[in-house]
Amino acid sequence: MATKAILELPQAVTRHLVLHLLIHKALHLGLSQDLVAEAEALVGFVAVAPLVLVLVAVAPLVLDLVAVAPLVLVLVAVAPLVLDLVAVAPLVLGLEAVAPLVESLVDVAPLVESLVAVAPLVVGLVAVAHLVVGLVAEVLMRLVTVAVSVVGFVVVTLTLPVVVVAVAAPPLW
Repeated sequence: MATKAILELPQAVTRHLVLHLLIHKALHLGLSQDLVAEAEALVGFVAVAPLVLVLVAVAPLVLDLVAVAPLVLVLVAVAPLVLDLVAVAPLVLGLEAVAPLVESLVDVAPLVESLVAVAPLVVGLVAVAHLVVGLVAEVLMRLVTVAVSVVGFVVVTLTLPVVVVAVAAPPLW
């Protein structure tokens, strides 16, 4: 109905102009002023009628826009939050990709708890092993020292008479 009224608007304006010209022509021909004024009022109403029909047809749309205005204001107020959510979406998708790893960690949690429970024992064993290695190293160092001393003593004891005899003996030449 609104489309039809909009399409008929130029025709109505044309009719208005033609009727207006006819009324002025009638005034010049000697018709009474009251009759001419009445005709002009009628012509004005006929010219405005399509515009009134357009306004009547558009009125529900305007009322709908007025009714929707608070929602539009809320959407404008919420828009930054939506933009923030869009910005965070890759992070959320990344968390979704990491979810299987988190599930694996949850599956391994009892093992980790067991390792934490055994940790003091392991620390004690490492300390004992360190002590044992230190003792073994000390014993080996003393054995090596004794062995070097014995070998040195034997070498000196066996070679000293040979050196003494060689020095004390007259030259062979």
